[in-house]
Amino acid sequence: MSIFESIGKSIYSPSYYAHIKDERLSASFSYFVSLAIIVSLVATAAITIRVLPLAKTTLQNLGPEVVERFPEGLVVTIKNQQVSTNVSGAVAIPFNLGTTTLNLPTNFLVIDTENPFDETRFRNASTVLYLTKDTLYGANEDGGIEQSEKVEIPDVTIDRATVLRWLGELTPILTWLPFIFVFAVFFAALWLISLVLLELLLAALVIMLTSRIRGESLSYKESYQISLHAVTLRVLLGTVAVIGPGFLAAFVFMPFLGVAMSLIIFWINTSESLLHKKNETPIQ
Repeated sequence: MSIFESIGKSIYSPSYYAHIKDERLSASFSYFVSLAIIVSLVATAAITIRVLPLAKTTLQNLGPEVVERFPEGLVVTIKNQQVSTNVSGAVAIPFNLGTTTLNLPTNFLVIDTENPFDETRFRNASTVLYLTKDTLYGANEDGGIEQSEKVEIPDVTIDRATVLRWLGELTPILTWLPFIFVFAVFFAALWLISLVLLELLLAALVIMLTSRIRGESLSYKESYQISLHAVTLRVLLGTVAVIGPGFLAAFVFMPFLGVAMSLIIFWINTSESLLHKKNETPIQ
C-alpha cells in the first residue's frame, strides 16, 4: 500500500482501522514519519515559492540600499569604547522602505553622541536603535526601551567606503541565504509536526478510555498506535493553515487540537465496533 493510500485511509476507512492494532507499532511510526516528511516538503515548497522571490530581490538591493541610507560624508569613529562623529547634532539613518503596510519607525538608527540618553528624545526620533557616545538603546516588542550590555568593540572608523567594503565581504555569504532558508523551513516544519507526538500521549489515553466505555479492550499501546493514524487530518489541516492566509496560522497552535481530532477520527472509523478484523489488506 502506498503512503498516499495510507494517508487517505487514515482519514476514513473503518476496515483499515480494524487492522491497525494488529500491526507492529514500528509500522505506524514509519507511516507517521513518512507523513511528516511529505507534509514538510509540501510546506517548504509552498513557503519558498511565496517568499524566495521577494527575499532574492531584497538581497540584490540590500547593498545599494544600505550604502544609500548611510549619510554621505558621515564618519563614525569608535575609539576606546567611545563613539564620535564628524558632524554636529544627531544623525539619522532611515528605513526609507517606500510604500509599506508595516508599522515601522521612520528611522533604523539615530546617532547622538553629544547628548545624554533621554526617553522623550528617543520617542521623538521614531527609531529602532539609538546610539549615544557609549551606549546603544533599542525599542523592544512591548514598546519599552532596552539598553545594550557593554561589549568590547575594537577601534574602527566607519564611512560609506567602509560600509561598501563590508557588504562586499558579506556578499558570498548572502548568496547562500536562500539555500539556508529552504533547509531551515523544512526542518522547522518537521519539528513542528514532531510536536504532535506529544499530543498523542494524551490522545492515546482518551482513545483508550473511550474504547473501554464502548466495551472495547484497547491497550494504551494500541491506542497510541491508532492515534498515529488518526492525527493525519490534523497534520494536513495544520499545514494548510500555515501556508494559507495568515489568520489561519493560529489554528495550528490551538491547545489539544490533535487530541480532539484524533478522537473524532477514531470515533468515526470505529463507530460500528469495527476494531475487529475485516476483509481488507493489512498495512504493508
